[in-house]
Amino acid sequence: MGTAALHRFAALAWFTLTVSANGASPPLAEGVGAWLNLEAIQILTHHTSAVVTAVVLFWLVGFVVQRLLHDTIFKKIVLWLDEFVLVCLFIYFAYELFIYLWERV
Repeated sequence: MGTAALHRFAALAWFTLTVSANGASPPLAEGVGAWLNLEAIQILTHHTSAVVTAVVLFWLVGFVVQRLLHDTIFKKIVLWLDEFVLVCLFIYFAYELFIYLWERV
């Protein structure tokens, strides 16, 4: 990044902070926030990404276990444990989301 870009960035940051400090920015209730619950959307997005990450990681563990372990009782136990922990994570994420939204609304 060149010096001109750095100066532009610094000027923009200073302007943003100055406008925010002077109270010139409109309150959240006047914009889209009056129509939508943006905080709920952010929380739903966060929990959705956590669930998708958990599904992908547990799928990967199941795939590796199925490919590397022989058909023994240990393989079945590990796969059942993998599924059980994934279901427990789903329940935990749903509980946390429910409690958070219940307290906010």
